[in-house]
Amino acid sequence: MQFRLQCVAAIFIAAQLLLGIPSEILLADEAKLEVGLEAVTPQRQVDALLMQLAAPEFQSRRKAFLELWQLEEEVLPEIRKAKSSADSQIAQSAQMLEILLKLRVQPGDQATSSLLFQLLAEPSPLAVAELCRRKYWKVAEEIIDTNPSVVADFQEQAGAFQIGRIAQIALEQEEPRKAWPFIRKLADLPLATWIAHQNGLELPEVDPRRIDQVAIRDFYSGNLAAAMDPAVPAATRLRFVTRSGDWSRLSETELQDAVIGPATPTASQAARAALFELAGNVRASRELWDELLGTESADSEVSPNSEGDLEVSARTHAAAGLLEDDLSRAQVGFALLLAGEIEAIELYLQNHDPSHAFVHFLSSSQFDRAFEVVGLEPEFANFDAWLQQRRMDMLEQDRLKLYQLFNENARLCNALVNVGQVGEAQQVLQMLVEVIVESRSGSRLASRSQFEGDLWRMLGNWLTQAEPRQMYLSQVQQRYQDIPREIQPSVVKALFPEIGDTAAVLLDTAQTEAASPGSTEDWQLRWELLDHLWRLDQDYFAQSASGKEVGNLAELWLKRAKAQMDGGPASGAQLEELSQLALGFGLNDLALQFAIDPLAVDRSHWVEGAEMLLQRGRPQLASECLAQYRRVSRSGRYQALEREVHALLLTGEFQQAEVLEQFRHLAPYDDRYLDTSFSDVSNFLREQEKYAQAIEYAKPAFLLAPETSIQSFWIATDYAISLTELERHRESADVRRAVFVESLTFGAELSGQAFQFQYSWYDYLSRIVYSLQKERMSRAISLIDEGQFAAAWHEIEIGRKLQPQDIEMVVQCFPRLVEGGQPELANQLFETYEREMLQQLTAWSRDATALNNLAWMYAKCERQLDKALELAQQAVQLAPASAIFLDTLAEVQFRRGDQEAAIASMRGCIKLDPRDSHYRENLARFQSEP
Repeated sequence: MQFRLQCVAAIFIAAQLLLGIPSEILLADEAKLEVGLEAVTPQRQVDALLMQLAAPEFQSRRKAFLELWQLEEEVLPEIRKAKSSADSQIAQSAQMLEILLKLRVQPGDQATSSLLFQLLAEPSPLAVAELCRRKYWKVAEEIIDTNPSVVADFQEQAGAFQIGRIAQIALEQEEPRKAWPFIRKLADLPLATWIAHQNGLELPEVDPRRIDQVAIRDFYSGNLAAAMDPAVPAATRLRFVTRSGDWSRLSETELQDAVIGPATPTASQAARAALFELAGNVRASRELWDELLGTESADSEVSPNSEGDLEVSARTHAAAGLLEDDLSRAQVGFALLLAGEIEAIELYLQNHDPSHAFVHFLSSSQFDRAFEVVGLEPEFANFDAWLQQRRMDMLEQDRLKLYQLFNENARLCNALVNVGQVGEAQQVLQMLVEVIVESRSGSRLASRSQFEGDLWRMLGNWLTQAEPRQMYLSQVQQRYQDIPREIQPSVVKALFPEIGDTAAVLLDTAQTEAASPGSTEDWQLRWELLDHLWRLDQDYFAQSASGKEVGNLAELWLKRAKAQMDGGPASGAQLEELSQLALGFGLNDLALQFAIDPLAVDRSHWVEGAEMLLQRGRPQLASECLAQYRRVSRSGRYQALEREVHALLLTGEFQQAEVLEQFRHLAPYDDRYLDTSFSDVSNFLREQEKYAQAIEYAKPAFLLAPETSIQSFWIATDYAISLTELERHRESADVRRAVFVESLTFGAELSGQAFQFQYSWYDYLSRIVYSLQKERMSRAISLIDEGQFAAAWHEIEIGRKLQPQDIEMVVQCFPRLVEGGQPELANQLFETYEREMLQQLTAWSRDATALNNLAWMYAKCERQLDKALELAQQAVQLAPASAIFLDTLAEVQFRRGDQEAAIASMRGCIKLDPRDSHYRENLARFQSEP
């Protein structure tokens, strides 16, 4: 505040001295000064002029100010001394003179001096960034150092954005490290420390008396031992334990207390039991659970139909009873999940929340229980009456309840197709479409389109598999002209996600051979054309071309779509989709033309264009595209920095490549600072299957993510996927476990969402169960590879309890156990999952997914290949449009030695899903075998 008041006073004086004087008088005075200065010694001159700054006459003060300004930097020592003058007028004028002289502003440059006066009068994040843009970096830094209020302003959202702007300005001036002092002083301590540590920069300053701050700096600079000093508060150390994977420390009472917080006694004991197990102290964990549940847990899992069933049932009932308390439900429920006690949670859901029970049972393929909780009798004996009642229930509910019921029925439709009840699925879908139509009359005009759009998109979200999608496509085709035009693009996008931004335009510009344009026949042919274009089906177009080359038809259609988009103009996403379609039909030049089109509303497609240029050996043009994309894009502009550095290296632009490389690691990729976060870049690279590059950004995203948040869950999940792809299973497991431990804390957001049991768009419980199983599987793989078979079996057993039909556990662990000299454990694992899958097929003989999964497990384990062939053929027969099921059949055929049939099946996979590189890789593998 003091600095700000001084600046205001100094500006008032400067305005008196300068801004009110005509420029011709000022220049005349400067000419006179040049003559007068020669006759006076510097020291005497400066002392006299400084005294004149307090003269009573305005003209004397003005003249003294101008003469001192004219002397430039040689008088700075005397000016600095004058800042402490007892005369406030001299001190304030000296302060402004110091700034002008340090910035080397010329006395005649009134425009610059006026702007600087304005910026310095009211220091703010925006003013600091503007000073940096004008290359007054030292003055901007001085404002930060002397104005705590400005530093505080940088912590607000608008101020935080300026940190990213300062980093961008430094890049534009090709000196990215100039931004470091600002990031160091203004960014969050973890982020600033991590950037410094990664780039060999000076670490941020912290108050040595703040032991928690010192520990944070130690941890993010790689000094874990110092960060884990027992003197550091347990709540702070807990983050270091979870983010470093030091699980044995979870046995420490202080850390357990930090997790548990002000929990109820029941929640406290359940949480401690879970933490002991994660710390490796399984016995202590079992003792706590036994005490809490009033039963004794077996040393090994009880096999089905054994004498232990009654005991397990009693234990399950006792565990479900723990969830009755509203205050402790989230914490106890999450502890039960970590222990693999999913049956207790299912029992509670079935008795208290049928809606969530239904969703969970469907996600775990427990179809009989799912159908039961929504009122369907065995073998669908009451289906017609149930369907009519369901329809009435939806139309009589408010909007939120309608959303919930509609969502449930969309999921049900998908499940019915999967178990072979196609007729019933079609009736449910027809009922849902009728509800959409009838709900139009009950909606207010202002929200009608949004409401209907939500319902159509909900169908699209769940009917994505091959056969359900075809049913949904048929319904949309029949009613497309009646759907409000403003939501048509989003409806079509759900059907054709890979070309979703372009699909509606392609549909409009399709040309058919129908006798009457716009007729029912014409629109049916348009949909058929679009579906085959989406599939990149060159054979279909060749047959429809009446002797013309397929490329000509596709090229003309894509050009028509582009011409219509130009009226918009087109978005970068649309041009990228057109480019990908052109590539799919071998139109490489047209693809490049779309990918570097300069007229789009954004430049996101230029990343794709640059990749094509690199493949064609044109790195110079590629680097220019990427640089332009970075400069003009308003979102995601830093996602392709890694590719831009690569392109610059190929062109020999080593200095610019080094500048960008510095910026790539220096820029604070955080949502609050820039429009591109570490997580965004990681996901961008992961989607391109560049997993090694992806984890370079996923790691800081994970380390810096806020504890106990849902955001941390998604970030950790994405990071773990990339690590798994790179066969880094231990790290993948640790990343997932970190979020689970943090979510066990009192009041954690993720556990609260999982057990709040109210309608939302996300089914957190099923997603968490899936991720928990993946964590156990990854840890089991790592332990097997390390030869720790007993510990690995413990992880396998908990993973099996969570998801007993996830045969990926067998696919990954069976061959490793055999190779590790553990054939008995391998066979036990195989037989346990096989028994579960056979029970599923006994109950649901037309469950195409179960048929496919058991066949896949047989094939990957080289067991019962004849049976595998039979199962895979049944799955393909039930879902002939599924590339996934056909892929399984191809793998079985290949392992049985039928190479020709395997190659033919894999070619069928590519035809069904030409975008998935996995099928092309498999085809190459099959063809390479002698």
